[in-house]
Amino acid sequence: GLKYAAVTSPLKETAWSISNKNTPASAELKSANTLYVNGAELFSHNTDLDGFKELTLMIKPTDKIAIWGGGGTLDMMKRVLPEAHLFSSQTGQLRNTSQIALAEYDYLIWAAPRSELTQFPSDDLRINAVIDLNYRENSMGLEFAASRKIDYTSGLNMFKLQAEKQRVFWSDSERK
Repeated sequence: GLKYAAVTSPLKETAWSISNKNTPASAELKSANTLYVNGAELFSHNTDLDGFKELTLMIKPTDKIAIWGGGGTLDMMKRVLPEAHLFSSQTGQLRNTSQIALAEYDYLIWAAPRSELTQFPSDDLRINAVIDLNYRENSMGLEFAASRKIDYTSGLNMFKLQAEKQRVFWSDSERK
Protein backbone atom coordinates (compact mmCIF):
# COMPACT_ATOMS: atom_id res chain seq x y z
CA GLY A 1 0.00 0.00 0.00
CA LEU A 2 3.00 2.36 -0.02
CA LYS A 3 2.40 5.32 -2.35
CA TYR A 4 4.81 8.04 -1.20
CA ALA A 5 8.25 7.90 0.41
CA ALA A 6 10.82 10.43 1.53
CA VAL A 7 14.29 8.89 1.31
CA THR A 8 17.35 9.85 3.32
CA SER A 9 21.04 8.95 3.20
CA PRO A 10 22.47 6.45 2.69
CA LEU A 11 19.59 5.15 0.54
CA LYS A 12 19.23 7.98 -2.01
CA GLU A 13 21.37 6.34 -4.71
CA THR A 14 19.62 3.00 -4.20
CA ALA A 15 16.20 4.66 -4.45
CA TRP A 16 17.20 6.23 -7.76
CA SER A 17 18.65 2.99 -9.14
CA ILE A 18 15.52 0.91 -8.45
CA SER A 19 13.08 3.47 -9.89
CA ASN A 20 11.86 3.09 -13.47
CA LYS A 21 10.68 6.69 -14.00
CA ASN A 22 13.11 9.50 -13.14
CA THR A 23 12.62 13.24 -13.19
CA PRO A 24 15.43 15.30 -14.73
CA ALA A 25 16.53 16.33 -11.22
CA SER A 26 16.96 12.74 -9.99
CA ALA A 27 18.54 11.62 -13.28
CA GLU A 28 21.06 14.48 -13.16
CA LEU A 29 22.12 13.67 -9.59
CA LYS A 30 21.65 9.88 -9.88
CA SER A 31 20.00 10.19 -6.49
CA ALA A 32 16.41 10.33 -5.21
CA ASN A 33 15.03 11.66 -1.96
CA THR A 34 11.41 11.35 -3.13
CA LEU A 35 9.52 8.33 -4.45
CA TYR A 36 5.99 7.88 -5.78
CA VAL A 37 4.59 4.39 -6.39
CA ASN A 38 1.83 3.88 -8.98
CA GLY A 39 1.34 0.18 -9.64
CA ALA A 40 4.50 -1.13 -11.33
CA GLU A 41 5.80 2.39 -11.89
CA LEU A 42 8.26 3.79 -9.35
CA PHE A 43 8.84 7.50 -9.93
CA SER A 44 11.92 9.16 -8.41
CA HIS A 45 12.61 12.82 -7.82
CA ASN A 46 15.24 14.82 -5.96
CA THR A 47 14.55 18.07 -4.10
CA ASP A 48 18.04 18.40 -2.57
CA LEU A 49 19.30 20.90 -5.13
CA ASP A 50 16.35 23.27 -4.63
CA GLY A 51 16.70 23.04 -0.85
CA PHE A 52 20.46 23.61 -0.89
CA LYS A 53 20.15 26.63 -3.19
CA GLU A 54 17.65 28.13 -0.75
CA LEU A 55 19.91 27.41 2.23
CA THR A 56 22.91 29.10 0.61
CA LEU A 57 21.23 32.22 -0.79
CA MET A 58 23.36 34.48 1.44
CA ILE A 59 26.62 33.29 -0.15
CA LYS A 60 28.18 35.78 -2.56
CA PRO A 61 30.25 34.66 -5.58
CA THR A 62 33.39 36.13 -3.95
CA ASP A 63 32.94 34.26 -0.65
CA LYS A 64 35.41 31.53 0.25
CA ILE A 65 33.60 28.29 1.00
CA ALA A 66 34.64 25.02 2.66
CA ILE A 67 32.42 21.95 2.66
CA TRP A 68 32.95 19.64 5.64
CA GLY A 69 31.91 16.07 4.83
CA GLY A 70 29.16 15.57 2.31
CA GLY A 71 29.31 11.96 1.19
CA GLY A 72 26.40 11.37 -1.16
CA THR A 73 25.47 15.07 -1.30
CA LEU A 74 28.84 16.31 -2.60
CA ASP A 75 27.93 16.23 -6.30
CA MET A 76 24.79 18.24 -5.60
CA MET A 77 26.66 20.82 -3.51
CA LYS A 78 29.43 21.16 -6.12
CA ARG A 79 26.79 22.11 -8.71
CA VAL A 80 25.81 25.08 -6.54
CA LEU A 81 29.26 25.92 -5.15
CA PRO A 82 31.81 24.72 -7.75
CA GLU A 83 34.71 26.69 -6.24
CA ALA A 84 34.25 25.31 -2.71
CA HIS A 85 37.09 23.46 -1.00
CA LEU A 86 35.95 19.95 -0.08
CA PHE A 87 37.20 18.50 3.20
CA SER A 88 36.87 14.96 4.50
CA SER A 89 35.15 15.12 7.88
CA GLN A 90 37.00 11.98 8.96
CA THR A 91 40.57 13.07 8.13
CA GLY A 92 40.24 16.85 8.16
CA GLN A 93 42.14 16.93 4.87
CA LEU A 94 41.17 18.39 1.52
CA ARG A 95 39.70 15.76 -0.79
CA ASN A 96 41.40 17.34 -3.83
CA THR A 97 45.12 17.05 -3.10
CA SER A 98 45.95 19.62 -5.78
CA GLN A 99 44.21 22.33 -3.74
CA ILE A 100 45.79 24.20 -0.86
CA ALA A 101 43.64 24.95 2.16
CA LEU A 102 43.02 28.61 2.81
CA ALA A 103 43.72 30.14 6.21
CA GLU A 104 40.21 31.61 6.36
CA TYR A 105 36.78 30.73 4.96
CA ASP A 106 33.70 32.93 4.92
CA TYR A 107 31.44 29.89 5.27
CA LEU A 108 31.83 26.29 6.32
CA ILE A 109 29.04 24.09 4.96
CA TRP A 110 28.60 21.40 7.62
CA ALA A 111 27.55 18.21 5.80
CA ALA A 112 28.82 15.56 8.19
CA PRO A 113 26.90 13.28 10.54
CA ARG A 114 27.36 13.06 14.28
CA SER A 115 29.75 10.14 14.47
CA GLU A 116 32.81 8.96 16.38
CA LEU A 117 34.69 9.23 13.07
CA THR A 118 33.68 12.86 12.40
CA GLN A 119 36.34 15.37 13.36
CA PHE A 120 36.03 19.10 13.95
CA PRO A 121 38.02 21.42 11.68
CA SER A 122 41.52 22.27 12.88
CA ASP A 123 41.96 25.34 15.05
CA ASP A 124 44.25 26.62 12.27
CA LEU A 125 41.24 27.08 9.98
CA ARG A 126 39.50 30.39 10.59
CA ILE A 127 35.80 30.04 9.86
CA ASN A 128 33.46 33.06 9.93
CA ALA A 129 30.10 31.25 9.77
CA VAL A 130 28.59 27.76 9.58
CA ILE A 131 25.76 26.72 7.29
CA ASP A 132 24.51 23.34 8.48
CA LEU A 133 22.69 20.79 6.35
CA ASN A 134 21.47 19.33 9.63
CA TYR A 135 18.53 20.83 11.50
CA ARG A 136 18.73 18.88 14.75
CA GLU A 137 19.76 20.33 18.08
CA ASN A 138 22.53 17.74 18.47
CA SER A 139 24.29 18.65 15.21
CA MET A 140 28.06 18.72 15.36
CA GLY A 141 27.89 21.76 13.07
CA LEU A 142 25.93 23.65 15.72
CA GLU A 143 28.35 22.44 18.38
CA PHE A 144 31.31 23.62 16.29
CA ALA A 145 29.78 27.06 15.65
CA ALA A 146 28.97 27.50 19.35
CA SER A 147 32.51 26.51 20.37
CA ARG A 148 33.96 29.09 17.95
CA LYS A 149 31.30 31.71 18.79
CA ILE A 150 30.49 32.24 15.09
CA ASP A 151 27.27 32.72 13.13
CA TYR A 152 25.21 29.59 12.53
CA THR A 153 22.47 28.78 10.02
CA SER A 154 20.44 25.63 10.58
CA GLY A 155 19.39 23.36 7.71
CA LEU A 156 15.74 23.66 8.80
CA ASN A 157 14.79 25.96 5.90
CA MET A 158 16.37 23.50 3.45
CA PHE A 159 14.39 20.67 5.02
CA LYS A 160 11.12 22.64 4.85
CA LEU A 161 11.62 23.58 1.19
CA GLN A 162 12.50 19.99 0.31
CA ALA A 163 9.31 18.79 2.03
CA GLU A 164 7.24 21.40 0.20
CA LYS A 165 8.70 20.33 -3.16
CA GLN A 166 8.09 16.66 -2.27
CA ARG A 167 4.40 17.35 -1.58
CA VAL A 168 4.13 19.09 -4.97
CA PHE A 169 5.73 16.07 -6.68
CA TRP A 170 3.43 13.61 -4.90
CA SER A 171 0.32 15.57 -5.90
CA ASP A 172 1.32 16.07 -9.56
CA SER A 173 -1.83 15.05 -11.43
CA GLU A 174 -0.07 14.83 -14.81
CA ARG A 175 2.23 12.04 -13.61
CA LYS A 176 -0.63 9.91 -12.26
